[in-house]
Amino acid sequence: MDKKGRWKGAREEREGFTREASKAFNVKVEELYYCNSDYRLELYQEREVTSTRWLVIAQLKPEKPSLPEFWFRWDEKADHLNVDMKPKHKDWGGEKNGYEGHRPKKVGTGRRFEVSIKIPGIDVFHGIISFSLFIKVGIKSRMSITGRLGYKEIPKLI
Repeated sequence: MDKKGRWKGAREEREGFTREASKAFNVKVEELYYCNSDYRLELYQEREVTSTRWLVIAQLKPEKPSLPEFWFRWDEKADHLNVDMKPKHKDWGGEKNGYEGHRPKKVGTGRRFEVSIKIPGIDVFHGIISFSLFIKVGIKSRMSITGRLGYKEIPKLI
C-alpha cells in the first residue's frame, strides 16, 4: 500500500485472499521494431519481487546521462505491464506533450505487450515483450473457539 492506503506493486490483498507475483521468468522480446542506439535494453530473467513489492522485468538504460531511463514493471492488481521513467516527468503518466509508453498495449493471449516509448523528439523503443510469472496464492482464515474450562481436585493417596 502507498502512503494514502491504496494498493500498489506486485501483491494484491483482499478479504481472506492474497495473490502475489513473486518472480518473472522467460522474459523475451518477441518482435523488435526499433531500439534507439542511445539505449541498451536489459531483460531480467528469474527476477524476484523486491522488498518494496516491485517486480521489474526489463530496463532501458541510456548511454547518455542526459537521457531518462525506463523500468518495465509488472502491476499485479491491474494485471498489466507499466513502464516507469526516471527521472519522473509530469507528462509521462498521462502520455501527453510528446511522452508515450507508460502503459503498453496488451496483445494476444498471455503476458504479451506492445511497448512503444517516446519522449519529445526521440523514438526510444518499439517492440513486443512477453514473460511468465510465478504466482503465490494464500488464503487467510479465522477460527474462534469458545468453551468452558474446569478442573477437579484429586485427593492425595499417601
